[in-house]
Amino acid sequence: MGGLAVSAWTEPRATKDIDFLIKIPEHLDEGVKKLKQEIHQKLRCDIEELKTIEEGLWVLRIKTDVTVDLIISFLKWQDEIIEDSEEIKIFGLKIMVARPEGIIILKLCANSPQDIIDAQKLLEVADIDMDKIQSLAKRAGVDKRLGRLMHKQN
Repeated sequence: MGGLAVSAWTEPRATKDIDFLIKIPEHLDEGVKKLKQEIHQKLRCDIEELKTIEEGLWVLRIKTDVTVDLIISFLKWQDEIIEDSEEIKIFGLKIMVARPEGIIILKLCANSPQDIIDAQKLLEVADIDMDKIQSLAKRAGVDKRLGRLMHKQN
């Protein structure tokens, strides 16, 4: 949901990490615990758990040579972003990438200066389903941020 996902829809930009939005199909707390154990066992690396449930974010940060953020989907609108993802080919590999509407909403939730720049860029160049993005924004609680961003675009 970071720079690589944005680069799938716009001009590529450098990034320091890789972000994935993932859904855990079993009981959430138990599933996250199992996932952390598996990662630690296989990669022997540190895992930082960042939870801001009120902001709709639950992240497992895996610290290796490249930082990997696993964003845990635990809200219906996040699941919808995953379900609406599209398959693209990068370096001959088929991967699923969130649609621009979903990336923008996740960027507005994170709300860092780079996230806002990325969201603006996507709004400028991507084919946006306005009904979809406004619905997602309202459910994610970032509809006012989206409104301000769209106002700047005009």
